[in-house]
Order: sequence, then structure tokens, then C-alpha cells
Amino acid sequence: MKSGRHSYSKLPLPSTDDSLSIPIPNLADSPSRISSDVRSIYSSTTSLASTSAFIAKKPIALTLHSTSYSVKDGKRQDKQILSNVSCFVKPGQLLAVLGSSGAGKSTLLDILADRRKSGRLENKLWVNGMKPDDIPFALSDVCSYVLQDDSFIAALTVTETLTFAQRMFRRKSDPLQIEQILRALHLDDIKLSRVGDLLKRGISGGQRRRLSIAIGLLNNPSVLLLDEPTSGLDSVNALRVMTSLAELASLGLTCVASIHQPRSAIWKQFDTLLLLHKGRTAYFGPASGAVTFFEPVLGKLPTDYNPADFLLDGLETNPELDDFTESEAGQKMLSEILSIREKEDTNYTGGITRLERASLPQRTLALIHRTWVAKIRNGREFIVTPLVVLFLAVLCGSLFYNIPVSDFDQDSWHRIDFLLFGILMFSLFSLPQLGTYISERVTFQRERAAGMYSALEFFTAATVCDVPLQMCITLLFTEVCFEMVKLTGSRLVYACILFLVLTYGHAVSHFISLLSSDAISALSGCMCVVAYSYLLNGQLITREDMNPNAIGLFNTSYVYNSFIPVLVNEFSSPEMVEMWGPTNEGRNPVHWFGFEAGDMPICIHNLILGIAVFRLLTFMTLKYKYKELR
Repeated sequence: MKSGRHSYSKLPLPSTDDSLSIPIPNLADSPSRISSDVRSIYSSTTSLASTSAFIAKKPIALTLHSTSYSVKDGKRQDKQILSNVSCFVKPGQLLAVLGSSGAGKSTLLDILADRRKSGRLENKLWVNGMKPDDIPFALSDVCSYVLQDDSFIAALTVTETLTFAQRMFRRKSDPLQIEQILRALHLDDIKLSRVGDLLKRGISGGQRRRLSIAIGLLNNPSVLLLDEPTSGLDSVNALRVMTSLAELASLGLTCVASIHQPRSAIWKQFDTLLLLHKGRTAYFGPASGAVTFFEPVLGKLPTDYNPADFLLDGLETNPELDDFTESEAGQKMLSEILSIREKEDTNYTGGITRLERASLPQRTLALIHRTWVAKIRNGREFIVTPLVVLFLAVLCGSLFYNIPVSDFDQDSWHRIDFLLFGILMFSLFSLPQLGTYISERVTFQRERAAGMYSALEFFTAATVCDVPLQMCITLLFTEVCFEMVKLTGSRLVYACILFLVLTYGHAVSHFISLLSSDAISALSGCMCVVAYSYLLNGQLITREDMNPNAIGLFNTSYVYNSFIPVLVNEFSSPEMVEMWGPTNEGRNPVHWFGFEAGDMPICIHNLILGIAVFRLLTFMTLKYKYKELR
């Protein structure tokens, strides 16, 4: 390989198409490599477009002209990510964005997807010669963006995963479309297999990646963007994924895929290549002509040498080859982009036939159904948690078995200890949910960015799905302990207070998990809340002993606000009142801590208010923290 500094003026002009405006490829002219299953998708799509079962096929051309993007680094200085990048991709083409790590590939895809970024963007994207704000449709309606990391619900099967996504995109389900996509992406033989995750073995990495692509095809996009679709895959699975993309592109899709080091067989699937080096355009043109283009500088491609490795290594040893616009081919490309922006192509203008999207209640019900299926199959929540609660209920009932109803202070303290322990135990039952909340937020962020649903639907489904299990374990603990301990208060009131404690704990855990980077941080935050609330339970330090300036802190403790109601409920029962009589009313444990029966409604109000506040904070965090930033 030759070295030394060379000018782009020495490089030849690669053969490129003269016009961006090409029609959608006809099936009769499509390459023979297109499988019959992929053809069936195209045929059904075009034939059903008029019935709004699919978005009508619409050619979309994407153009970038001298696009630059920068962000602020830690020193508040601009860090250039992309610099004067120009390219275009036509319908029916597969554009590969090649570059080493940190070259700006993912950022470029974000710009092509018109995703929100937090940096400074100059010379934005053009869609069919127009700015995204000027086109008569939303780019998100015709564009699917498949991110690098796959995130699925492990308990669902492949078919169930696609069915859920389809229910998000359209009002009416279409099993035929799912079957066709499964066949086209060679997933039909594992359609009943569970997706799985790191803990539960499921489908392979290549199959997961193709499943991500399948989800992206459900809204029949005109543009398909993929960030590192072969990352982490073996050579066989990587080739399968890229072959599927090439087949889809041959049917008229505008496909763009970033890729790091493709093998030679994958290289042959590319129509067009954009080579990035440190955020600048090193080459743009036909992939087949890239090696020839650099031969005057880099020399001949060695036999049995990977073209991608050859070019990337050449850029590292010849860093001056990072401004394609200096070459004759680059100047021709810029002229073509300008001509595209100046003229209106009738093939590309006009609106689209939109899918009839599912309504908000439909999407919410679909989310509830998916969450319930995952919880039931998980087993931990619906089997392990009730068994743990049953064990603890029997254990508590055995330790505090059949406490006598007497005016003996020791018996009263036993009842108080049991009531406090029950509150503390129920406040900790939400901690095992931290891992689930953290894993769900990743899925939420990806699916929300894909336009499947909003924060409101996800929040509603998560809240609703927590209630049945909370009620189940509350009633289980109440029934067992009431019989064994021989409590005298109202079962319903006691169960309602424990249910509020459990709901409060879940609300706090969900909120803290959204603010935490990992489960350990979330657990530490939740334990701080529990410790704070338990210290202010009204028994360790009474209101009379508390600093008058800090007495209001009791109202912020959910243990305090639940301890008073269960205490009043137990020791104000007719049986207890009759035992003490009017002359010994002062010995009632309710008065030991300075409480009054009238405090009970205030405490219940504080509990409900606290739950509402943390639920609202959770929703606001979901809505504003977990979104793409511009």
C-alpha cells in the first residue's frame, strides 16, 4: 500500500448515475436474487394500498448537502462530529455508511431519520428536494429506524412480538402481513419461539436483529435506516441480514445501513458507499468503484484482501484523504445534489396514504395485554411473590399467634409490633420490581422513539398491571394474619391501608428507578426513603418529643401515615373499647404516642396524596426525560 500525502486531484471520477429521479423498480426488472417471499410482501402491499391496510409505496430520496454537526464538550467548546458531509440515497438503493469507530456513522443516521439531537446542526436533511418541515407528510410516517441494540420482551414469542407492534401501528390486525414478513426474513421456523434474553435462552443474535428489521417493516416504510445491523453477529448471520436488506432495497425501499467492517460477501450487497473518516466524507459513490477510485493513492487491492479493511487502513495511513469534495467526483456529486434541490420531481411529491392508527385506548389495552402475558410467563411475580407473602404471613402469625385481648400493656405492645412490622414488610415488597422497571424503561424509550405509543399509554398500562397482584398479596396476608394473630379491627380497613402502603412503595420505586442509572443506585435510593419514613413512624420519636420546627416532617413519612390508621383501626374496635371502658380510655395505646382517632382520615389523605405525587413525577419523568433531545 502506498503512503505519503496525495491530493484528491489525482483520483479519477467514478461512474455515477446522472440523475436522482428514478422510478420504483418494476418486479419484472428486479434482480433474480429477490426471494419469492419478499416479492409476496411487495405484491400484497401494492394491491392493498387502496384499502389503507398499508401505507402506499412512495419513493423517498434523502439528501445531505454540506451537513455539519457539533456538540458542546466538557469545556463548553464545540466538538465537531460531522463536517461538510454530502450524500444522497435513492429509492431502490442500499447505501452503506462505512467508517471506523467514532467516524460519525450513528450521528449521520440520526440526522437522516430527523431524530432530535442536542447539538448544533447546519444544513439539515432534504427529503425529495424539500426540507422535512415542508413535505406534505411526516417523515416518521414513512421511515423506520432500527437501532443497534435489540430490546424485546423476553417472555413473548416472535409472532407475539410482531403482533403487538402491528397493533400499535394499525387499527386492524393483519396476520397475513406478519406471515409474509416472517417468511421474507427467514423467521417463520422460529415464530413460536420465545425471544429470550441473557438469563433465559431464546432466539439467536442474528434472529433478534432480523426481528428488529421485521418490526420496522410493519408500517410498510419507504425509508429503512439501520445502525450497525451486523454488530455482534457471526459472519453467516451478518450475511443473512445484509442479504435481506439488499432484497428489500431492490423492491423500491430507500435503505441506509451503517457498518463497521463488512466481509467481502457483504460488500457485494452494497449499491452505494459513503466512507466517513473523522466526521468527513472520504468517498461517496458506487461501492463497486470505491477501490478503483483510491488506487492512484493506495495502490492495487491485494488478492484475498477485504475491500473495507483496505479502505479503512488506507485512511488511517493517509489522513489527508478526508475531503471528498476536493475531487472531481465530489464536485460532480455536489452539483447533482444542488440540481435535485432546485427542481421538483413529480415522482416524489404529494402526500401518502396513511395507516389508520390504533386509538389511544386500543394501544393502552395492547400494552396491558403484553405486560400481563410477560408477568404471567415470568413466574416470579405471580408464583414466587405470593409464596413469599404466604410464608411471611404464616411466620408472623406464628410469632404473634393468638394475642390475648387484655388491658395488659405487654399484649398491646405485641399488637403494635406486629402492625409496624406489617407496614415495614409491605413497604419493601416493591424493591424486587426495581430491575423490571429499569429493563422496561429501555424498551419504552426505543418503542416510543419508533412512534408505537406515548408516555401516557405506557404509564397507564404499567400502573394498571400492578394493581391486581398488589390486591392479591394484600388480601392473602390480611386473611392469614387476621386468623392467626386474632386482630380485632376491621379487616377491610387493615387491608386497604396495607394496599396503600404497597402502592406507595411501587410509586416511589418506579420514580427512583427512572432517575437511577442502574439497579444498585435505585436500591440505595429506595432504602433511603424507607429508612427516612421508618425513623419518622411516630413511635421511635413521638410528636411531643419532636423539635417543633420539624414536626411537619411526620406528614411526609408514609410509615407514620399508615401506622396511625392501623393503630386506630385496631385499638378503637368495639371489642377494645368495651374492654377498657370509659374510665381507662387514657390507657388506650392510641394515646400513648399522642394520636387521636381524628388523625386517621388526615393520614389516609396524606398517603393518597403521596401516591398521586410520585405517580405524577413518574409520568413527567417518562414524558420529558426519556425522549430524544434536539
